[in-house]
Amino acid sequence: MATIDAQGNLHDGTGRFADKPSSMPAGALASRDSDKEVLERKRGAFMDGYTPDDIWRVNTQLEGIRLVCVWEGDEDDGDPYAGSSELLVDVQRDDGSWSGLHDPSHELHDHLFEGEGDSPWKSEGDWSSLLGAQRDEIEYPHDDGMGNVSLMTAAPM
Repeated sequence: MATIDAQGNLHDGTGRFADKPSSMPAGALASRDSDKEVLERKRGAFMDGYTPDDIWRVNTQLEGIRLVCVWEGDEDDGDPYAGSSELLVDVQRDDGSWSGLHDPSHELHDHLFEGEGDSPWKSEGDWSSLLGAQRDEIEYPHDDGMGNVSLMTAAPM
């Protein structure tokens, strides 16, 4: 049964996004590595920054964790997923619900942005080692459904 999480994203009941983007190869959702293996391969992935597509690519490989990028937006260009941004983390609990947005732990941040430090995982399935402080829930005017949300209040052009 499909469900809609707190951020309004459609999931297939296993934590995966239910709507596979059309540009994603067939079968890509069926053969996944563990989230730990995916994140291990992403060491230093954001050292030179990231785009909405980078966030989407990482999230299509993950099942029980997702990165959420909060974009400031560029009202002059009408692009809600531009400008300054902040990366947050959401993880799936054992009951299938999502934890809500958190700052990434220092270890996860250093792993993704600096390519430094030990693995952010303390042990397989220990999501808590990836999470920093929990954020207050807010409604985002724009959400692409793949991990990019925007604070921009103007309608996209």
